[in-house]
Amino acid sequence: METKTCFLLCCLFPEDDEIYVENLVGYAWGLELYKGMDSIKDVRSEVLASIETLKNSGLLLDCGERHVKMHDVVREFALWIASSREEISFGTVETLPMDESFKHYTAISFETDQTDELPKGVGFPYLKLLLLGSFVETSSEFFEGMKALQVCALKDQSISLAAFKLNMNLRTLCLIDCQLSDISMLGKLKSLHILSLSGSDIIELSTEAGDLENLRRLDSSYCYNLEGFPPNLIQRLSDLEELYLHGCSSLKWATENSTKVESYSSLSELNSLPKLAVISLDISSEHLKDGFVLRRLWSFDVCIGIKRELRYRKRDLETWPISRSLRIDKSVDACKQLLEDVESLELGDVEGHPNLIPSLDLGFRKLTSLDLRQCHSMQCLIDASKQQVPITALSNLRKLSLSHMFHLEEMCNAPQPQGFLQKLEEVIVSDCGEMQVLFPIAELRSIEQEGPVVI
Repeated sequence: METKTCFLLCCLFPEDDEIYVENLVGYAWGLELYKGMDSIKDVRSEVLASIETLKNSGLLLDCGERHVKMHDVVREFALWIASSREEISFGTVETLPMDESFKHYTAISFETDQTDELPKGVGFPYLKLLLLGSFVETSSEFFEGMKALQVCALKDQSISLAAFKLNMNLRTLCLIDCQLSDISMLGKLKSLHILSLSGSDIIELSTEAGDLENLRRLDSSYCYNLEGFPPNLIQRLSDLEELYLHGCSSLKWATENSTKVESYSSLSELNSLPKLAVISLDISSEHLKDGFVLRRLWSFDVCIGIKRELRYRKRDLETWPISRSLRIDKSVDACKQLLEDVESLELGDVEGHPNLIPSLDLGFRKLTSLDLRQCHSMQCLIDASKQQVPITALSNLRKLSLSHMFHLEEMCNAPQPQGFLQKLEEVIVSDCGEMQVLFPIAELRSIEQEGPVVI
């Protein structure tokens, strides 16, 4: 049943659309599709399993990481099935009947360019899911009769949050690239579990947003004008599991030296959330308090001192809940509890560490990508001269980039661990003048046994 409904959800997306899996996760959670699941992480696992089943059956196509696609013929067939189901009827603007008989539909998508006008005078009393694209204009009155609405996703709309004041069953609300007003009304939506404001024009979340006691996921990514959160707002969201704040270049946090400590939340509030498992975050070095350390998390994507939105395309920055990535300039202290699990690590201008192992971590056994630049204290990646180094040290590394490492002399200053760099696929080295030998011949042969290496 769940896999079938997941399949029908996919047909609500526009023709040839690359469907982002995390959107399906949010919709599935809002519709309570997977009964008995108590965390977004568990629902995500079920959605991914359903997608694999559909791909293996040829009903969905792969189109890059975390995205799937539906063939046009399959989509048309799915829409025909969806519109004829009695217990739950799905439809898009292409398949809606011309009369008012579609008011019994439970899921409708207006995400294509085949209409620029919404139906008028229809209450949609059974509607549970609504997808609304940028091709149509809406008004607050349009939502008034939607008493059963659980999932609502709008794109490129100018709308007041007061439009949803009567939607007391709303569990997932996605307002993407929207112009929003009456933001204080968020606090009235007590049933909200997932809230996405990605790309929307907001300066600050209202204090009332702290009343969302059931909120599990908050996504404010790419809100370039977002300046901060009111003090203590974050710690009030005690059920929060996932927080996405990447690409918020104006975001500020209270610090001990701030003249406006009372104006913003503190980073320390993040560590007070008992269920927080996933975070993406861009932090300016000036907002880090001395002694602040992010606690260990299941998944993370953290930039410190790097304005990533200038360096990465938007799709690369989509909500990415299974990454473990750190990009850090200057100091790693705030992320030292995350180093054991990091998979992609970029360090720039980090001083005070003569080596990577053991100075920063004993093994980096999960690390697959490493980018070091201008870390002038570093003389080798592994110092095995003073203590035993685990045989798993850098054993999963596939990509290595070394740039402007002026004092780096060698990879390892003693016999390397047994599995050292055996999975390496790509090496980029530039401006490392002290390094005379990249790999000893015997070591290079060992690496090449796993496959060719691009240098």
